[in-house]
Amino acid sequence: MPLFGLVFRNVIRNRRRSLLTAASMAVSFALLVFFFAAYRFLEAPPASDTERSHLVLIVAASTSAIQPLPVSYRGRIERLEGVRAVTQVFWFDARYKNEDTVIPSLSLDPQVLFTFFPNWQLPEEAKKQFMREKVAAIVARNTARKYGWKVGDQIHVSSPNYFGLGVDLNLRGIYDSEEEQEQSYLVFHWDYLNDVLGSPNVTGQFWILANSTEVMPSLTKAIDAEFRDEPVSTRTQTVKQFVVNFISWLGNVKLILVSVSGAVVFAVLLIMANTMAMSIRERTTELAFSALWVSLSIPCSCYSRRSLLSSRCSGFRRVAWLPG
Repeated sequence: MPLFGLVFRNVIRNRRRSLLTAASMAVSFALLVFFFAAYRFLEAPPASDTERSHLVLIVAASTSAIQPLPVSYRGRIERLEGVRAVTQVFWFDARYKNEDTVIPSLSLDPQVLFTFFPNWQLPEEAKKQFMREKVAAIVARNTARKYGWKVGDQIHVSSPNYFGLGVDLNLRGIYDSEEEQEQSYLVFHWDYLNDVLGSPNVTGQFWILANSTEVMPSLTKAIDAEFRDEPVSTRTQTVKQFVVNFISWLGNVKLILVSVSGAVVFAVLLIMANTMAMSIRERTTELAFSALWVSLSIPCSCYSRRSLLSSRCSGFRRVAWLPG
């Protein structure tokens, strides 16, 4: 019987066990692929490839990314050399109605929004309405399609991180973007969120658009030096650096992923060893007969070959002594 046929016959010998083993291996390898993908993301998180994304700097508190900064820092940043545009930004993890799905939302200065996102496609009239009206909002087409929103709708979204605080927005535009990372945003005015919060005049971050990549290293140092002696010092980073450091604040996630991946590999080895042991245990009798046959066949073969050789030698000897 060919080797493949022998292997196939043994696989279907116990179909339930073979099916469960294959399913366990498939789940284990799927987990490994997921963990390796997550590890790769942590090593090099994706960043926007827009024309100006490599010119954006993010200013946050040096102690924690969630510590607010005084909005008065903006004027001092704008006076620094190499700065093209600045806006204060508050992330707002919006929930619509009773859904648990987060709508990534930004509250910022509408006057510079399209300076940071020049690739967003929105009618000029919608842009003017958005900038003019304090409670106006614009949303990505994918998000609008998901929730059935249309231009002119009144939207109420809330955030559990703001103690369930909600904002009532008038949808004035639906934008299109070629960048995958920008196809789900809901954007509204920072001034409006500041009023809803009770006018604390603080912000989560500042986004800075630099004039060129050459000035970014010196601009980063200048910003942090400007606020080094303030009650809330700053840490200025590129977008990719900010994402990497924000993930690191969550803990040593990479070590956890490596540890769990090692446990999965060990589980795969255990599954293989257990399957082999069960197969051998079920065929103990067959293996015993096979071993017995092999152990008997070897000496029998040796004795038969020896007898055949001896008989031939005796015959040759007698032939040699015959008279000529």
